[in-house]
Amino acid sequence: RANPTRLVYLVYNGFGGATISSWMTPGASLYDSLETSVVAGLAAAGLSTIDGLLWWQGEADYASSTYVSDFETVHANWRAETWFPYNTPIVMMGVTHYLETVDQAALAAFNVNLTKLEQRAPAFRTYVHSSDMPTSNWISGGTDLKAHMTGAGYYGAGRMAAQAYKAMIKGKGPQSIYTNPYTGNVTVTDDIYFGNDVNFSLTKPTSTTAVLSFDL
Repeated sequence: RANPTRLVYLVYNGFGGATISSWMTPGASLYDSLETSVVAGLAAAGLSTIDGLLWWQGEADYASSTYVSDFETVHANWRAETWFPYNTPIVMMGVTHYLETVDQAALAAFNVNLTKLEQRAPAFRTYVHSSDMPTSNWISGGTDLKAHMTGAGYYGAGRMAAQAYKAMIKGKGPQSIYTNPYTGNVTVTDDIYFGNDVNFSLTKPTSTTAVLSFDL
């Protein structure tokens, strides 16, 4: 809003149902397609590096015992690319724990992996609790079965991601407190950067919209 004429470039690279192995190393299908898309996009924009990366992946790996180390490999390989500066912030979105065709408790537990990844590099990664948005924000019916969000859900999640990114580039870092809805266990990062100068609240204006608002 402060810069309404500023151009924002987005390079999208995703494929539903893919495991992290498709992203891990050069030569893997989605790793290569990401690099191709990013290099082409940067060239078209007259730029050489990206400013940030949003990672929303994991349902296909919910039972993995090596996900944390696998993502560390992904991140290390990105950092070896000229278009990915070492300090590029990564916003990590929580996966749905409402998916009706998979053990929902296992999906909820998987999000703990994402908070662990944030803990390992809190200056460069922040976890967004998109998985905790109300069930009404997830599509139910047909073949979707709450794997993906409604339009209102994505709008709310996008606002959450934007605020998390904004906090990172301001040096405030993440606030990572994840409550597993099935066990009640709370996972907290070693470093909590948000202080008294930040107020946040989760509100539900309608039956289909959840908005996380921050006062930064």
